[in-house]
Amino acid sequence: MSEGVGLCLCVCVCVCVHRIESNRIESDRIALNRIGLNRIESSSERLSVPNAPLPIHPTNTNTNTNNRPSTHISDPHDLPITVKIINDFTAQGYGVLALPPSHLTQLNPSNPPPIPNGNKVVIGPGTGLGFCYLTSDVPPVDSSDSSEEEDVAVGSYTVHSSEGGHGDFTARNDVEREVLKHLCLTYRSEECNPSTGVACRVSTERVISGTGITNVYSAIRGINKSDRSVAKRLGVPKTTAWVDDRVDASPLSEKAAIVSRAAAEKGDPACRMAMEIFKDSLAHEIGCAILRFLPGGGVYISGGVTAKNFGLVRDGGFWEGVADRGRLRGIVESTPVYAVEMCEGVGVLGAGVYGMKVFKGLEREREREREGDTEGDTEGDTKGGAGVKKKKKMMRRVEKSGGAGGGLFYFALAGWALAATLAASAAVRSKQRR
Repeated sequence: MSEGVGLCLCVCVCVCVHRIESNRIESDRIALNRIGLNRIESSSERLSVPNAPLPIHPTNTNTNTNNRPSTHISDPHDLPITVKIINDFTAQGYGVLALPPSHLTQLNPSNPPPIPNGNKVVIGPGTGLGFCYLTSDVPPVDSSDSSEEEDVAVGSYTVHSSEGGHGDFTARNDVEREVLKHLCLTYRSEECNPSTGVACRVSTERVISGTGITNVYSAIRGINKSDRSVAKRLGVPKTTAWVDDRVDASPLSEKAAIVSRAAAEKGDPACRMAMEIFKDSLAHEIGCAILRFLPGGGVYISGGVTAKNFGLVRDGGFWEGVADRGRLRGIVESTPVYAVEMCEGVGVLGAGVYGMKVFKGLEREREREREGDTEGDTEGDTKGGAGVKKKKKMMRRVEKSGGAGGGLFYFALAGWALAATLAASAAVRSKQRR
């Protein structure tokens, strides 16, 4: 749901830049309803929305009953609306930029400050394992130089999507190696080596995610069923019948919650082991990410599983798992690592931040167009021909329709939605504490 709302927010903020001329033609609402969205830009790709109306331009005839000029359909590429589609975890990446400190918990006991404009990493175990990294649009600030400026404003980072959640799961002890064997059998058809037909690896998200918690619990069951002597030697506890029955009877989306609750509330040994393996694996992945990206700006652990199992990441053993990087431990200990307390609404925040970033970019583009108009009116009209005139005409139409001022309503709407999201999250947290 949050991704859908986030896309709408992003669309609203982007649309405000290129409002369609409404001077005695139609109200904005009617114009947008009639035009629809027939062009969507996703990075370098353009996707067409089926059956969407094409742009409408006024004609000189006046035949409708509302005394408004009638319209005709024109070239779809003239549609002055910019729509961006971003990945849901890319929205999460932008969202952490706008989170207030009250929604972040520092996990590094050294409490190092983030390096202004430093790289950032966001890892989020949810249904799968989301992963992205952020780079600043300006160089990082040297923290030793007090004359440098403070961290850049929200929107000055670029989020880079990643498939880091599909890297190899690393087993670090005998129990995890047995778990890996069972997961390789479970996901043989998806993870196997085509030349051998054998799976010798599984993706990290098979363990570090909500589905991963279920997978690990199922592997613990499998170890006990296949060879009890191995289970005894490794100290793998038996699963309890009531947990097995509830897990088997529940839909996939609810299985992990049953395991985590049985571990936290009932102290079930097998469930506790499953959650420990999840916790240790997440800590290991974060420690490795710190060495790979050197995120002086901070690591942010988001995702629904994190927010719903907050006690796990606040446990001292979790940080030790992150910092246990041998001779490079000092790098990890100098990196701020934050847990995001809210699991809903971060994508909405991110869509708003990204929309503002797009807005600023288009504003700069318009500014360059204005400068070009001023400097090259005569030369452009002579050499550029119809193309230059058409471009100038479009820019003037946008300016007549209100320009940036016309977008303030959409920014106000976005701000209201973000405030409502934060308020709702605070209410949920307050209820949970009671």
